[in-house]
Amino acid sequence: SNGSLFLRFLSNNRCVGEMAEWFKA
Repeated sequence: SNGSLFLRFLSNNRCVGEMAEWFKA
């Protein structure tokens, strides 16, 4: 469903954001 796709996007986006923070540190 659309909702689960959106949740997966948010979860992937958070993962990428955390990796970006890790690389910046």
